[in-house]
Amino acid sequence: MTAGRWPPGRASTTLGAGKALHYAARKFYAPILLTVEDKAQQMNLYVTNDTTKAWTGEVRWEPGNTGGERLDQGVENVSAPALAAHCHPQPGFQRACP
Repeated sequence: MTAGRWPPGRASTTLGAGKALHYAARKFYAPILLTVEDKAQQMNLYVTNDTTKAWTGEVRWEPGNTGGERLDQGVENVSAPALAAHCHPQPGFQRACP
């Protein structure tokens, strides 16, 4: 006799939870994503663009060691076409990698 204590889920309850998640996602979702692929002797920048317009910008970087010492610094111009990801192979910060 659990029917009285555990009523079946209703559509409004299920949809309400999805709507709350949708509103919460606005706080952590960004349409432009920068990812660094770290390989042994090479690093690649990937820019993912989830907007409907092409995007260009710049990435500033300052690699350092575990002691907090800055090894290098620089700026890379990056771009990504609309609704796509674009790889920028071997940007300038590979100089600081052993």
